Amino acid sequence: MQKSDRSVWEMRRIWLVGFLLLPFLLVLTAWLGFSHAREQALQQADERLNLYASSFEGAINKYDYLPWMITQTPDVKRLLDKPDSPLADNINAFLARTRSTSLADEIYLMDAQGQTLASSNYQEAESFIGNNYRFRPYFTDAIRS
Repeated sequence: MQKSDRSVWEMRRIWLVGFLLLPFLLVLTAWLGFSHAREQALQQADERLNLYASSFEGAINKYDYLPWMITQTPDVKRLLDKPDSPLADNINAFLARTRSTSLADEIYLMDAQGQTLASSNYQEAESFIGNNYRFRPYFTDAIRS
């Protein structure tokens, strides 16, 4: 009878240890599942962020050729040398055609002091011509580099 009493106590001990370990195992399993789900979410968010950044850079960089192309026009160079020359009308029309072709919002030509000499919106009431934009970050960055 002692043998059976011993096996009953051993079985109870095993069940007791198992019952005490059960919450620990449940917490460990939940923590591992949460950690895995978190890592997957972070990886997916990083992939999406890279995709959005790439799309954003592509949208910005699609107009990189415009400044170079515009400065290759002889009339633009002459207007920058002599801002009071009658070439401004020709340049305004050229900038309007370039804006239409490139699908840019607006294109305007400024001198080294930030004064707008010609603009694609020259026919509108709120034309940029005559405005000074030297305080704008894009102008100061352009002058610096």
